Amino acid sequence: MSRKKPDVSGTSSVTAAQIEEAAAAARMCGGGHFTVSDVLTRLGAKATDEDMINRVLRTLDADESLFCADEDHICGRAEFFTGKNFLITPDEFELQQGILIPGHRTAGWVSSAIFPSEAVLFDEETGKPFPLQDFTARVDMIYNYFLLLGSEQLFDFLAADNPANMALQQSPSPAGKAVITVFDMRDFYERNGFRAGDALLCTVRDYASGEIAVRHLPAEKRDTEAGRAWTDAMADVLEEVIGRFEHYFDIPEQLAWGFLFGGEKLFLRPEAMRSVDEFIRETDRIEIRYQEDHTVLACCADDAFDPEMEEAEADEDEDHDECGCGGHHHDRLPEEVRISRGETEDFAKILRELGLLLTPVEIDSYILDSASFRAPDYDEFFRRCFGGRKLEFADDAQEAVFHNMVEDRWETYTANYDRENDSEKAELRGQILELLDTKIEFLNSVEHPETLPAPEMRKLAEISIYLDELLRLLNSPRHELEAGEADNMSEKIADLGETQDALIAKMQS
Repeated sequence: MSRKKPDVSGTSSVTAAQIEEAAAAARMCGGGHFTVSDVLTRLGAKATDEDMINRVLRTLDADESLFCADEDHICGRAEFFTGKNFLITPDEFELQQGILIPGHRTAGWVSSAIFPSEAVLFDEETGKPFPLQDFTARVDMIYNYFLLLGSEQLFDFLAADNPANMALQQSPSPAGKAVITVFDMRDFYERNGFRAGDALLCTVRDYASGEIAVRHLPAEKRDTEAGRAWTDAMADVLEEVIGRFEHYFDIPEQLAWGFLFGGEKLFLRPEAMRSVDEFIRETDRIEIRYQEDHTVLACCADDAFDPEMEEAEADEDEDHDECGCGGHHHDRLPEEVRISRGETEDFAKILRELGLLLTPVEIDSYILDSASFRAPDYDEFFRRCFGGRKLEFADDAQEAVFHNMVEDRWETYTANYDRENDSEKAELRGQILELLDTKIEFLNSVEHPETLPAPEMRKLAEISIYLDELLRLLNSPRHELEAGEADNMSEKIADLGETQDALIAKMQS
């Protein structure tokens, strides 16, 4: 947004720590709600100091404990969500088994630092937490409970939940057996006569620690007509989120912002609410879509037929797609080559079928890292990514598709590489890839990965997911690093590197 030219700078000596302290004080005084002006006042800065305003905004925007909508609307997530109600609707399978699968059920409602099975659900009537237990099921039986966490990350989440699933991460299969952590709800279901259509009415007691109180909401007390209105209201705010942030956020973050934009109208009547599972089933305006290497919520209207757009997309496919994903380029292969027993459409799924510990965004990052050198060498890049193990393809057709996809990504990124504008990003990208090399080398050296301790593997997976998001940001030509952002990223990467080294050292010992 445009602002007036600053009258006085005079605040260059203010440190990041001082900005954070001023923001924390403003947050406390405002009960979680404050503005940039409140922070400037505490720093003794002028309201017209453009440089200081931008520094404060960057600091607040990087704080994952805040919603930073704009200069005048900043809100603490803990203050917003604590005390809010939402619904979870167990299905027939869970009722039969007497369990609740955490999955994406609390996505957006508690801190992103809380792993799904680390949320603490307790019976509001007895005050006791629901016990956890291991539950074994085929992947295709539990897939839908994790869908909103990102289908491309399913096997990473499973491996982080239980080391016994490491083999699945390396050789994914819908028919494979996964061991997951679930809530034991049998006594609660039986005591309340719980049946399909009933809901768990959940109240966020502590956003930061993931503490949630649960009580029974019978189906007969739920308002069907009001539920339709709630679904429309939720679709309204998600369309607003998608329109503002496009497809940058993952689904839990999209949902969190949707709840913020919706405000009290989404929470006034619990009997009118819908669970996120019900919402996705009932709405015809929002859908789950794989976009730019991750799963997002998208507007169904985006698929409306536009002849000019169709023609533009056709021309684009003739050359290279802008994002370099290579997802459609293999369609140029002869029909007989595309027929395969293995996956040939989704690059991320091909990587998982091959048992590779890499995501598409990481491969793109290795390509860009190679491009940052004056004479990028494809063979050297390929050895770095895939040379550590023999690739076991389903057949020749899948092998041909795989090589075609990788080569297309290489050609797109190296042909369009902007060395001057990428120089600062390249250094940060290189730091992350060094950590990735270390992690992969360690995991490939473990003969029985299923024996690795679950808490450490979970933390390792969380670090990988965070670093992938940083790589996605660095790889985007639309994102330009602002002043000080590179230093902040570098410090964060270094901290994560130390944590990763400590985790690996602990598991090696």
